[in-house]
Amino acid sequence: MARADFQRHLAAAAHRALVLTRTRCVNRLSDYLDFLIQPDNLSELAPYPSALELARFLDRKREIGQRFTLAEVVQRLWVAEQVPVYINISVCQASRHRTALELFIDRRLRRDTVNLFHEQEGYPPLHVLVAVPPFAVNGQRFNVNWKHWPWRIKLLACRSWRRLHRLRAR
Repeated sequence: MARADFQRHLAAAAHRALVLTRTRCVNRLSDYLDFLIQPDNLSELAPYPSALELARFLDRKREIGQRFTLAEVVQRLWVAEQVPVYINISVCQASRHRTALELFIDRRLRRDTVNLFHEQEGYPPLHVLVAVPPFAVNGQRFNVNWKHWPWRIKLLACRSWRRLHRLRAR
């Protein structure tokens, strides 16, 4: 895959992730984007078909939690005309000035678009997702930053569990 094609696909998928998430969340999402790269599997014991893939995986593992621009992401993920087999993209954090998109990447790299996943979406290998919290019910709008409130998640889970047991007791 050409570098310009990959950059265009990443920009289109990021825009689509913003559009989809805006329909489901209560936050105002900024058009200024940061990207977080997260390997799908953190184990080094998984089989790696090539030394290049192992080296790239170890680089991505060291960069967990760092924020990158679109150009920096393309520089890190596009290697010798090879890109990850799939990349799941979703909004993970938002403030008034910045929106962070999380990229879950596969450790395998492929050159040709035939072996890439998610061709039907129009921007392979990217797949746009909306991370819906477990407490959102029937299309209820939610706050995008719900993953960063562990105390609130536990409280809502406890309330849901109690409500479920009260309904079963009736």
